[in-house]
Amino acid sequence: MKKQTDRLKSLISSVQIQGIRLTEISANTRIRSSEDVGAVNFRAKTSTSVSEQHKDGTFFVVTFIDAQLAPKEEEKNPVVTIKAGFEIRYKLPGDFAASRSEITSFAKTNGVYNAWPYWRELIQNTFARMNLPPVVLPLLRMGSGIPQAKQEKAQARARD
Repeated sequence: MKKQTDRLKSLISSVQIQGIRLTEISANTRIRSSEDVGAVNFRAKTSTSVSEQHKDGTFFVVTFIDAQLAPKEEEKNPVVTIKAGFEIRYKLPGDFAASRSEITSFAKTNGVYNAWPYWRELIQNTFARMNLPPVVLPLLRMGSGIPQAKQEKAQARARD
């Protein structure tokens, strides 16, 4: 087990991001302003997979982040939904070979972690364009899971 952990640490410290692109986005709202809904909860869930792995050390990770804003009293009835997919292109140095399972382990944590700043910016801009107070998502902390930000009716800043 220690050998696997050491190998994964070595992989994480060796990989470089070569690019990131938005591959998919959908957003909808059922409200005209935050005044229509009152206090809400913001939730996000993620999924990540390795889409390609090339012999030259290049590999692609696809990360989907799906968010919902729902009234506290009706959490199963979201008033805003936003889903985005990001494709991240990584490159291993020429002297480093990684197995598919090692790349998959790397992708599960680092794919979300590396896409998160782009997701935060997308959420903030999309909410502003929907005439809703911007949600400032918390930083994604390693090992703490996806933050479950909260937004209050009159408050533009999200909290843990």
